[in-house]
Amino acid sequence: MIRANRRVRTRDISDELNLSKGTVHTIVHQHLQYSKVCAEWVPKHLTIDHQKQRMGLSLLHLIRYEEDPAFLERIVVGDESWCHHNTSESKKTSMQWKHTSSPPPRKSKATTTARKVMLSFFLTLDHS
Repeated sequence: MIRANRRVRTRDISDELNLSKGTVHTIVHQHLQYSKVCAEWVPKHLTIDHQKQRMGLSLLHLIRYEEDPAFLERIVVGDESWCHHNTSESKKTSMQWKHTSSPPPRKSKATTTARKVMLSFFLTLDHS
């Protein structure tokens, strides 16, 4: 059941197998060696190409900075992101079972909602 749905609750397992919650807890934790953990939030899952592109741009900026430290003063950084009106799932609902030998789970920050606004911001290095 846990392998099919890592977010299954001990209460659901207990109801399905007609066992007490204590028995299910003992079996899952001590015998199967699973523990309940939260998925690690990551901004995005970057492809290898995106990682290489970011690395190349960072190295280019580093080289230009070494040639002329004033280079940083001419950079304007901008970003934009959708801000959804609803909140992401709670920590408790995002928890899932993980075997002791498994790496921590990861999931992308992605929400779907009809109500959202676009946030845009721009930054520059200003010494004045």
